[in-house]
Amino acid sequence: MALTRIPKAFYDDHVGCRDLPAPTILKENSRHYWIDRDHPDCAELISDAEFYDNIHVIRNMDGDTTHIGARALLRALGLRPGLYFRDEHGRKI
Repeated sequence: MALTRIPKAFYDDHVGCRDLPAPTILKENSRHYWIDRDHPDCAELISDAEFYDNIHVIRNMDGDTTHIGARALLRALGLRPGLYFRDEHGRKI
């Protein structure tokens, strides 16, 4: 078991809004979940995050921030190291 801390935002959207499979939450605090990265459903979560991270159209639709949560999840899993983008205020996103 590879216990990994991930941000809540994208996981909650993936499971709560779209009812897609995801690894079981093993632990949580106010901002993060801990999941087993070796869980079979982790591949679906990663695939979904990569889709939202790579799609450019969604970034301009009605203030939708799903891509930001997807990028944070990929960073937490070590799949997007060192890539940072800045918003209009100069903050890393």
